[in-house]
Amino acid sequence: MKHNLNLFFIFFLISCSFNTNDFKNYKTSIHQIPFPISFNTMNYPNKKIESNTDSLLFEKYKSQDANEVFGKLYENDQSVGIIYTVYGDALTPILMTYNKDGSKIDSLNLFNKASGYNPEQETYVTINFSEANKFTEVDSTKSWKLDSHQDRIDSSEHLNVDSSFYLIKEDGRIIKK
Repeated sequence: MKHNLNLFFIFFLISCSFNTNDFKNYKTSIHQIPFPISFNTMNYPNKKIESNTDSLLFEKYKSQDANEVFGKLYENDQSVGIIYTVYGDALTPILMTYNKDGSKIDSLNLFNKASGYNPEQETYVTINFSEANKFTEVDSTKSWKLDSHQDRIDSSEHLNVDSSFYLIKEDGRIIKK
């Protein structure tokens, strides 16, 4: 019994070592995003960062719905931030943070408030990264009333702009200020 326990312990240590090496290889294969960079619901950046990520490691570490890696936002002694792209009606950036062993710490859909267009309003989001650990979200919502024919009444248009500031802590937590 003691012999089996020792073998299990050795197998566990080797397994953990491979996981750490897997994540190290994964994050190393992802290129750094240059700053400043903006993401907008109307114009997704065409500066796609080239990465040589292994498809198995991508599947292991990616954000749940991610279709591809956009690039590495930052890496410090405690955590790593990676932006993924999700395909849909609009390309959507997802920010994921991990600890040094590859465990997920936090995530944020950078276009969470974007609703696009509907008959009485449209909302668009712009995310601006001037540094790796700080970013601004600007939401612009234009609304209007419709006449009896369901046409827009131009004189009823109203624009609302809202800003939020975010900070990524050293430990990878994403904090809205």
